[in-house]
Amino acid sequence: MTFREISQSADAVASMQQSLREQGAYLEQWDPIVLDVEQHWAYEGLKTLRSLGLVYGGYANDYRLEDPITREEFLPMLQGLGHTIVLSPDFSEKGAQPLTCREILYMLENTLQVVPFGNLQQTGILTEQLQPYFADEQKVPARAEVVMLMANAYAYAEQQGSPE
Repeated sequence: MTFREISQSADAVASMQQSLREQGAYLEQWDPIVLDVEQHWAYEGLKTLRSLGLVYGGYANDYRLEDPITREEFLPMLQGLGHTIVLSPDFSEKGAQPLTCREILYMLENTLQVVPFGNLQQTGILTEQLQPYFADEQKVPARAEVVMLMANAYAYAEQQGSPE
């Protein structure tokens, strides 16, 4: 087995540790660190956007998943889909303001040119899991909800052959 294969196999690691102990090595018990963010329901989406360089948690791995997302934070996620984006003139003036569900869905539909308009459910972007979070158009969604929505949008764009 290669070192990588060993490191990914709990049985192989246990066997190697046992062999080392039998040869007189002293090994302390080590439990891997599990970060709180890894237990969050939006972690899979977070991994997708993090791999694309669209979100970061800093040294503390704090992605502020319960906070609202601002316009200036959402725009790079939208631009990363690789489509032309047409924004209203006041969009950048309101950069630090959070977005509502309606604004997010509308911009996403426009960017991806979803036909018929308003059909993000059929594309698999607005999943059954996410629909309750985006049901109230005036609500300001948490960053976790937007992260999952955008991760789904990237998966959809990839299926459509759109550039990332």
